[in-house]
Amino acid sequence: MYYWQVRYQTFRPMATMPRMLSVARERALDATYRNDGRLRQSEQHCVFQYTISGEGRFRDASGTYVVPAGQGFLCAVYDQ
Repeated sequence: MYYWQVRYQTFRPMATMPRMLSVARERALDATYRNDGRLRQSEQHCVFQYTISGEGRFRDASGTYVVPAGQGFLCAVYDQ
């Protein structure tokens, strides 16, 4: 569930300089919420997820990690 989202527009972006595309606040209502990298292969950007309350999960090839409130992670959105 999205609460809000703000998209950024960068004039004359530099190819070697990271830039923000958008910031959003959303709430996962149950465990079916996913950002599956296998389905996002055409998107070539990163995502920073920060947990405000409760806890989330991050899964990669080496396992699943709990992301408790007050912590976050950065990853390539297209990473399987």
